Amino acid sequence: MRSRESLTFFECIVLPCPYVGTPGSDIQEFLAAVMTEVGLVDSSKGGNPILNVRTSTKFAFVEFRTVQETNNALNMDGIPFMGMELRLKRPEKFQGNPTPAVTWREFMEMRSELEASQPAGSSVVSLGGAIRPGELESKNEDVYKALCADLRSECSKYGSVVDVVVPRESAAGATFDYSGGAVAAEKKGVGKAFIKFKSHDEATAALKELGQRLFEGHELDLDLFDEQRFNARDFYGQ
Repeated sequence: MRSRESLTFFECIVLPCPYVGTPGSDIQEFLAAVMTEVGLVDSSKGGNPILNVRTSTKFAFVEFRTVQETNNALNMDGIPFMGMELRLKRPEKFQGNPTPAVTWREFMEMRSELEASQPAGSSVVSLGGAIRPGELESKNEDVYKALCADLRSECSKYGSVVDVVVPRESAAGATFDYSGGAVAAEKKGVGKAFIKFKSHDEATAALKELGQRLFEGHELDLDLFDEQRFNARDFYGQ
């Protein structure tokens, strides 16, 4: 069982109560519904990400089930609720590293821009920033296969993975994917992985969830990728 200290420091946020006597259940229901709608919930767990809300005369203390979902919730800072903007922040005694987050307005603007830029209905996610150079060397076949298997396993948390393609240079200079099909050098896309899900909804869920993750301290480069280009193994410009 988690200690009270760990809950206070890492899995709680504090916000001003909209009005004295606002039920904690109302705050919990509202925040949980918003997080689910905009993809701030861990899709591998589902359900309500908030375990408890304790209210005082001035503040509400919101306890989440995971540290990641707590971090995600900080992106709702400034969200309108009951005629005011909620200010979500860590408790004063929080001693962990600062959590990268944006305001609710900025988050929604970024989300709208992302949705507008996506190929309509695509079930393919392009993933950059998670592959080390040595993992693509032709001499490290076992390492390369382990990378592909790890990507499939991780992405399967968000839906049914149909195919995983990780382009790489062969010793002869051509580019090959994991399935063994040759890809023309000008279409290579080396340095990224391309994951095809069973449906567009699953790809979108993976995109949102992975967008909250860091790899060795930096954000991942994520996007939906045109499905016809994926089927043709055309990764030019990627």
